[in-house]
Amino acid sequence: MSMTVRSTRDPSGSGSAFRSLLCLSRALSALGLGLLIALAPARGVEAQELPGMPGNATEESAPSPAPTSADDIDARRAAVSGELRTVDAEIAKADAANAEHLTAIRERLRTIDSLLDQQAILVSPEAGREPESKPEGPVEVSPYALHALYEAQFAREQAARHLTQELAERRDALAAAKERFDEAERNRRRAVSELEQADEVAREAAERTVRLRGLASRIEQEEVHLKTLEVRGTERARDLEADHVELAERIAAIRQQLARGERQVSAGVAALAQREGELRRSVESMERLLA
Repeated sequence: MSMTVRSTRDPSGSGSAFRSLLCLSRALSALGLGLLIALAPARGVEAQELPGMPGNATEESAPSPAPTSADDIDARRAAVSGELRTVDAEIAKADAANAEHLTAIRERLRTIDSLLDQQAILVSPEAGREPESKPEGPVEVSPYALHALYEAQFAREQAARHLTQELAERRDALAAAKERFDEAERNRRRAVSELEQADEVAREAAERTVRLRGLASRIEQEEVHLKTLEVRGTERARDLEADHVELAERIAAIRQQLARGERQVSAGVAALAQREGELRRSVESMERLLA
C-alpha cells in the first residue's frame, strides 16, 4: 500500500517570517547608525587643530603639560623653529592688513623659543654636574687648619640657609606661574567658544583671537616648565651645601690629633722641667764644692 506524504509547511508562512527578519535587520542597522552618529565627536571648531593651539585641544580637554626632559624640550624647540619659518614666509607675502597680526604671532613664538632656550640650559649635563672635588693631600694638623675648616663649614651652612630661602621664593614663583597658565587657558577656551558662535562676518576676527590666546597659553605653560626646572636645580644645590659629613669628619680628625699633640707637649714640658731642676741642683752642688 502506497502512502502519499503531504508537506505541512505553509509557503505563505515562510515568506512572512522572512519579511519579519528583514524588517528586524533593517531596524537594528538604523539603530546602530543612530548610535554611531550620537557618539561621534562633533565636528565643531574646538575639535580642529588651529594655529597657535596644541594639537587636539578641545573645550573639555586642556592641553596637558609636557615633561621637562631634554628630549621633550628639544622636540618643542624644533617645532617652534618650524612655526617661526612658516610665519616669516607668511609675513613676506602678507598685505598690510594681515602683517600686523602675523607680526604679533611671531613675537609670541619668539618668546616661547626664548623660554625653551632657558630650559635647555637648565637640563644640560653641565648644569646638573656636581663640582669635581680635588684630591685631598695630607691634612695639615694645626690650629690654623682647624680654623680654616670651621670657616668653610660656616660658609656652607650660610649658603644652605640662603638656598633654602631662595627655594621658597622659587616655589612661590612656580605657584604664581601655574595660576597664570590656568587663567590663560580659561581665556583660550572662552575664545574657542566665541568662535563656535561667530557668524561669517565675525569669524575671521574670532579665529585670530583664538590663535593669539593659544600662543599666550603656550607661553604661560613654558613658564611653568621653566619655574619647575629652577625649583629642581635649587633643591639640588641646597642639598649639596647641606651635606657636611666629609667636612665634619676632617674637623674631628684634626681636633683628635691636636688633642693628642697637646698631651705629648704637656708630657715633654714636664720632662724638661724635671731635667732643668736636676741641672740646677748639679750646678749648685758644683758651686759649693768650688767655694
